[in-house]
Order: sequence, then C-alpha cells, then structure tokens
Amino acid sequence: MPKLAVRTTRYRTVPSRGPRPWNLPRYCFLPAATMITIFALLVVPRATAHDLSFTRTTVVLLPGGDFRIDMQVDLDALALGMPQDADDVQLMRTLNAMSEAELNQTVDDLRQTFLRRVRIRFDNEVFLPKITFPDQNTVAARSTSTMLGLTVRMAGLIPTDATNLSLQASRAFPPLHISFVDVRGHQVVTDFLNEMLGFDYGTPSGLDDDPESFASDQLGNLVTLRQILERGDRSEIYALDEPPPTPGRLNVISQYLYLGFEHILPLGLDHMLFVLSLFLLNTSWRPLLAQVTAFTAAHTFTLGLSTYGIVSLSPSLVEPLITLSIAWVAFENVITGELKPWRPVVVFGFGLLHGLGFAGVLAQLGLPPGEYLTALLSFNVGVELGQLAVILGAFLVLSPFQHRDWYRPRISIPMSLTIGVIGLYWTITRVFFP
Repeated sequence: MPKLAVRTTRYRTVPSRGPRPWNLPRYCFLPAATMITIFALLVVPRATAHDLSFTRTTVVLLPGGDFRIDMQVDLDALALGMPQDADDVQLMRTLNAMSEAELNQTVDDLRQTFLRRVRIRFDNEVFLPKITFPDQNTVAARSTSTMLGLTVRMAGLIPTDATNLSLQASRAFPPLHISFVDVRGHQVVTDFLNEMLGFDYGTPSGLDDDPESFASDQLGNLVTLRQILERGDRSEIYALDEPPPTPGRLNVISQYLYLGFEHILPLGLDHMLFVLSLFLLNTSWRPLLAQVTAFTAAHTFTLGLSTYGIVSLSPSLVEPLITLSIAWVAFENVITGELKPWRPVVVFGFGLLHGLGFAGVLAQLGLPPGEYLTALLSFNVGVELGQLAVILGAFLVLSPFQHRDWYRPRISIPMSLTIGVIGLYWTITRVFFP
C-alpha cells in the first residue's frame, strides 16, 4: 500500500519580548473613556486646585451684647460685579468716572449686596446688621489701589435670648476663613482690641481700612475658634449660651489639627488625587509605605522651612507644579504597575512641592504668637491624618478587587487616566488662565 505524502509547514518562531506595559488591553478603553468623560463633565468644571485666597473674617462678641463682623473683601470689585482678583487700576478708573450721585447709589447697592449675600443667623433666624464701609477720604489718603476700601463691618446687638450664631456668605466670595473672638466676659480686653486692631469698638462708625488690622493671626490666643468654609457653605453653630472655649495650647492643637485635616478632606481635592494616585500604583502595603513615607518626609521638610521663612517660592510657580505632579504620577501608573526604584525619589521631589503648597495655606491662616511651633506641628499632623483617611477609604473600597485579573485594566488604569487628565487640565488653567 503506497504511503501518503504528508505536507508539513514550518513556522518561524519569533522570540517573545514579553508584555509591554503600555499596550493596554482593548477592553480597558471603554470604561476608561466613560469614566474620563463623566468625571470631566461633572467634576472638572467645578473643581480647582486649592484656592490660596480667603475672605478673612473676624467675628468679635463683645461685653454688653454687641457683636462685630469684619470682613476683608475688595469692595471696588464687589460694587462693580467683578471678580475679587480683577485689575485694581481698571476698577478705580470706572468708579472715578462716576458722578457723585452715581457713586452714592453704587455704595447703597453694595450695602444691599452684603445684606443679601451674607447671612448672619441667631437661632437659625436671619439677622440684618448695620453695614459700615471705610471712610472714602481715609481710604484715598492711605491707598492708591482701592477707592471704596478693603473691609466691611457688619454690626449689631445680639438678641437677648439667642443661644447660637452662624455665618454664611454666598459663592460670590472666596472661601471664608473665620476667626471667632469671644470676649463677652472680659471688659478689659476691649481696650486691648481697640489698640491692636485699630478699631474703636465703642463706636460703630469707627472703621480702619488697613486690611491687616483685623487679621486673625494678630489676634493670637484671643481666637476661640477658627473655621474655613468653602464658597457658599454655612459655618458651624457657635454656642452663645455656654462659656467660650478657653484659648490655650490645647485649643490651638485642636483647631490646627482640624484645619490641617480639612485642608485634605474635603478642601484639598488636588492633594487627595495625588495620594490616590500613589495608592493606585499597587495596593500592596510595601510599595504604598515606601511612597507615603517619601511624600510625608518631603512635605514636612519644606512646610517647616517655608513657614519659618527659610525657603520661599511664588504660588504662581508652586501651584502649577503641584498639579503637574498629579498628572505625572497618575500617567506613570498607566505605564507600570510595579514600584520602580525611581518612584519613591520622584514622589519625594513632588512632596517638596506639596509642602510649599501647604505652607502657602498655613501662611494665609496665620499662626498664633507664642504657639508657633505647636500650631505648625498640629497642622502637619492634621494633614497626615487627612491623607491616611484618603488611603483608608480607597483601601476599603478597592481592596476586595485588587487580586482580580481585571483590577488593573478596569479600575487602576481608568482611574489613573482620569486623574492624569484632571491634573493636566488644572496645570493648563493655572499657567495660562491664572
């Protein structure tokens, strides 16, 4: 029986080069594109890196039942319906071009603006205060950059049976930094306040336009409570029927712990995204510990140096670099899922930048005399607790899926891409549209 010829085909084998980490599985692009689109439409237009400008506000509760709320705000810009960072020269030109009657009407309208946009509540009932602006002659003699002034006073008499106080400003104002000074039981302190702040607290008409005259850092340990409010938020209830908190070291520690934590959660979206990017590289504790340790050491170092005036960089340089660091770390997560030797070094370098950002915020908040180091350390610990809270939250949500085959292509990479796009968006807006 004849043998059948069998035709064989030889295939040339090509040695494998191994998987390329940047060759993403096809099925990861759909969820990635979906997440990026949703996040961009819902979050990015409203989100910005942390705002270093605050509406400095001091609430003073005085003996006799009077209260004063002094708010630092660009009255020229607010009167003309312009942003608070509008050009001072152009604002003054517009106001100077008005007739006396037009200017008086503008000031009256500005007074109504404060009555509408700033809500003072006693026992949840809106209180209409007396609105006082700086004397224009005094402003003209002291400043060449404003016509109406930089401070407004809202004053009145606390209702007899009031048990609590709260404050709220509309979104037209930058985030509020509120300092409560409760000296109702200390008549002698009134004279000290008059001398230190440049205000005559006995006469409602006395108003100094020096923007630093009521800065909370000059109030030192007289401040019984500090709060930071996002645009449009309402302050915590301040109890009037209880003895005021005793200013002291424990009070400073608790306040600055809270301020540091709050700067991460919920105010520091940029820092939250950076820490989340560290987590998304690899959820194993060793890579995460190496990165977090490098980041913590770096930002603690520059926070201290900058706060004591040893190192100083302009926020216009620091802020874009911070947002660029978010994009860098996030996009690196897409390229590799392993902790490379250079990653902790890069994170350390970026941590130095974030420390300068923290210092900028702390400079805006002010540090109480006599408790400088205490406030600095407390703020830093608060920042660390905020970062740990972000990591813990991410761990609780994502750890059940970290060992699944689809975790990296469907969760880690899409989330990193989303964060990277946001970081680039913030960088572009801070460089070209400050």
